[in-house]
Amino acid sequence: MRQTFCVYCGKGTGKQTERTDLINDEKYDGNLQIISKKTTRFDTDVWKTVTNDADRVIIKSRTHLTLWDGESYEPLRYGSFCKLRCCEAFANGAYAAGFRVGG
Repeated sequence: MRQTFCVYCGKGTGKQTERTDLINDEKYDGNLQIISKKTTRFDTDVWKTVTNDADRVIIKSRTHLTLWDGESYEPLRYGSFCKLRCCEAFANGAYAAGFRVGG
């Protein structure tokens, strides 16, 4: 989806991203672009129970990644407008200019 812009204020839509977590300095090997990367190191060991298994993993660091495919954008939330405030301002401006619905 291409980036669209609000017809009132001109603000562009944001990137459609996804988030993932990596533990213990794991490397990201996907094909999405890394938009942001935040690593948290823990002073004390944090335990995580692995799903469907009784094994536990010691987590010494966790990295939050925000990923983007390079072309997808969020849709506008209110038709051709980014916010209800823009809808209202556009409608009030159209009314003040003499536009009416139904005659």
